[in-house]
Amino acid sequence: MMQRLSTLTKEQLAQAATLYTDVWQEDQEECLARFQKHATYPHFHSSAMMINEQMIGFIYGYTSQKGQYYHDLLANHMDHATYLEWLSNCFEVVELLVHPTYRQRGIATTLLHQLLNKAPNQTALLTTQQENMPARMLYEHEGWTLISDSFIPQNSATTYVIYGKKI
Repeated sequence: MMQRLSTLTKEQLAQAATLYTDVWQEDQEECLARFQKHATYPHFHSSAMMINEQMIGFIYGYTSQKGQYYHDLLANHMDHATYLEWLSNCFEVVELLVHPTYRQRGIATTLLHQLLNKAPNQTALLTTQQENMPARMLYEHEGWTLISDSFIPQNSATTYVIYGKKI
């Protein structure tokens, strides 16, 4: 039985970190620490999809503010007009992940809508890997605008894209 969760508890945030590290092979403790730090940011919102108490997908984000790592990184990649349009009152969609076994079932779309409905901001931004065509197709299908097609975060060998949406 599929169940939607709104606003994850600490235990569920830990379960999200486990799912994330299982899929992306990252250090679980670092991932959990990052998720917990983000949970303290203004207007943090999260949701998850569960089957029989097992998390199969999750999403979270928060209001983007100066001094936050990704806000400042994105700001440095934008001209002033683009910054004002997209980052001055922005909700960052930080993580969206669905276990590979459960993809192509509308779960990511459901989670994305659920999160954006809670966002108190005028715009939303997210990034994804340039080569991640399934994610890019999802965002474009959902009306996201490509802001930049070549964004390389510090200390990364991967090229990302930036998408924005008016909300």
